[in-house]
Amino acid sequence: MFVAAAEVPAISGEDVLALVNRFRASSGVPALRINLRLTRAAQARADDMAQRAYFAHTSPGGKTPWDFMKEARYSYGNAGENIATGQRTAEELQRSWQRSAGHRANQLNQRFTETGIGVARLRSGVVVVQIFASPLEE
Repeated sequence: MFVAAAEVPAISGEDVLALVNRFRASSGVPALRINLRLTRAAQARADDMAQRAYFAHTSPGGKTPWDFMKEARYSYGNAGENIATGQRTAEELQRSWQRSAGHRANQLNQRFTETGIGVARLRSGVVVVQIFASPLEE
């Protein structure tokens, strides 16, 4: 079934980042910086979920967010992941994540300094992946 463009939610990584950083600022937590390797990992995760039709932190083949980070050549000290689907706007997505203790904790974790966000289209909407991390100290 074809979904008209007006029916497909419009959520961008830029909007998600702006809302998360606004939330962090209102809570006294420094803003996250975008990292291109984390963005590649998050986009690969979102694309994998969309292409293989699953929604979970571990793929049907056992692949985890940490595997995607390794493939993107990002070495981390601390990391976390938020995933979502079913929201129509970035604001709705942010409200959903704030209602979840685990997602909220990831957003406010002061150890996380960098992020990457991936958005993939589904037949009925989008799937959003946000990976939070701090780079491994060398």
